[in-house]
Amino acid sequence: MNTREQILNRALFLFAHNGYDNVGIQSILDDVEVKKPTLYHYFGSKNGLLNEILGTHYKKLLKELKNCNVNPDDIVLTLENIVRVLFHFAEEHKEFFKLFFAASYAAENSEVKITNNSYYLQFYKFIEDFFIHLAKNRDNLKDMVTILTKSFIGTVTTYISLYLYEDFKLTDKLVYLVVKQFMYGIFSL
Repeated sequence: MNTREQILNRALFLFAHNGYDNVGIQSILDDVEVKKPTLYHYFGSKNGLLNEILGTHYKKLLKELKNCNVNPDDIVLTLENIVRVLFHFAEEHKEFFKLFFAASYAAENSEVKITNNSYYLQFYKFIEDFFIHLAKNRDNLKDMVTILTKSFIGTVTTYISLYLYEDFKLTDKLVYLVVKQFMYGIFSL
């Protein structure tokens, strides 16, 4: 692993476990045994480092989501595929999801929240686009796209949070149950 990757990995770990605002540049650098000019050479600033971490992980996540079988004509299969991708990504990138949660609940005008939102909106739009397409032929869902998008993301990320913080297992059975629970809500509208 090269120096740049060491800095990224250590920063992600520290940001995820201690909070972005509680981590100083020096603590990252001390752990990887490099000096400040090295960090500034690669990332420009602490926020540049955060941007690189978030950008890289959101890009991977979106690529995996775009590669899953998204077909608004098969709602259940598509939702199961999306949930499966998100669960798998959480298992493979635990530190990213811990940072995701910390950034999501950070103070509204904090640097970490603002930086995360610029990437989160791409993820949100992917999910929203599915529900927009789904609602085109379903009158009962036309005015519900925002609620469906937020509810779906909220439901799935709740289970990811349980996995990360409470020794909860992300299983295929859970994928089925999450989608079934969500679909029950859609069809009751």
